[in-house]
Amino acid sequence: MEHQDDEPIQFIDTDEPLRDAIEPELNSPESFARALLEVATNQKASDVFISDEQHSTVVRVRRMGRLKVVRRLQRSYGRRLLNHYRALAGIDIADLSRPADGRVRFDLDNDHEVDVRFSVLPTAFGQDMAMRLFDHSIGLIKIDDIGFLDQESKVVRRMLTSPSGLILVAGSTGSGKTNSLYAFLNHLNNGQRKIHTLEEPIEYTLPGILQSQVNARAGCDFADLLYGCMRQSPDVIMVGEIRDKRTAETAIRAGMSGHLVLATVHAQAATTAVQNLLSFEVNRHFLSDALIGVLNQTLVRQLCTECRVRVDIPESSQHYYSAGQCDQCGHEGFTQMTCLPEILDVTKRLTTSIAQGDSADELEQIAIEDGMMTLADAALKRIESGIITPEDAAMVMSDHRIRELATHAISAGEECGQVSAA
Repeated sequence: MEHQDDEPIQFIDTDEPLRDAIEPELNSPESFARALLEVATNQKASDVFISDEQHSTVVRVRRMGRLKVVRRLQRSYGRRLLNHYRALAGIDIADLSRPADGRVRFDLDNDHEVDVRFSVLPTAFGQDMAMRLFDHSIGLIKIDDIGFLDQESKVVRRMLTSPSGLILVAGSTGSGKTNSLYAFLNHLNNGQRKIHTLEEPIEYTLPGILQSQVNARAGCDFADLLYGCMRQSPDVIMVGEIRDKRTAETAIRAGMSGHLVLATVHAQAATTAVQNLLSFEVNRHFLSDALIGVLNQTLVRQLCTECRVRVDIPESSQHYYSAGQCDQCGHEGFTQMTCLPEILDVTKRLTTSIAQGDSADELEQIAIEDGMMTLADAALKRIESGIITPEDAAMVMSDHRIRELATHAISAGEECGQVSAA
């Protein structure tokens, strides 16, 4: 039986706040499409997914790194919803056999603008649509908003005072690399520098900054844009991603010729990012001369300071904090995503080590001796301070100290649940 316009859209049985916010019946897929984006944006969701399954179309939302089901629709209604989004994004609604991409800007309530990047993929039962949300009302974040501790912020700010050289931001997909780069650009954008970004795609428009986008169809990649950009006499260049030898070599050359270059690379550790660049067979002496520092990062949920609960481990001096519930955080226990950083400040010893081709492990040992805090140590410091939970830290890294704390936290939570049930 197909979904009728005057019937309520079916919800799954869940108590999630996002589900409750879109509870009112909506008569058409067009109305639901707009309401879904409004609610997702207000709840600060990063992604919305609409997926055809065998007997239904499922709507999921990713918020603070967690994926939650918010609606389960009848297939006929889901098809109309997907077609509406495809039409808005300029994607052919008749061709469901191949992947497609699109982008559209929505004007929501109170002049609230949200850019939505669409990606559609054929699946066994129909299609899967992913929507990445870019909320312009949030504005550019500042360095202080990233989540650095005081000393970490001082190191990063010192790196950014360099008139030339290369600063790398490393991490996996979805680790907040672009947000950190935008915060750095916001810090540098004082009207006295010519700043140019090379992106794929341009995620946010940055006032006072020149932005260019990679055009793969026209054969224009990061290396081509970077080579052309260097002729424009910029002071600062942001490279969206270094993914090949040409881009790596050109970025290093730009850093050595009077430009401050900020770029991202995919890596799981700060020293691994250096090795990844060397794997492109760039000149290690040039890299050692150009490299200023590396920020490796991941994102974790930040505890609500109003309701977090301190947990002291019996017969130990250790403690951690668990999530509580209050009106301030919507009874979720967490308020936002925060950066968990590993900052490699290139010292003279590290410059020598890179130039002579030392391994990532050797680089890390020197970096630690010279004051670098590893990702695990940064996590432990934040666990002790009540910024993050050990369980969340254990989800993004493998460290025996964090695993032990997470195991205790999980066991304590299960015991509390059993007591409450009794």
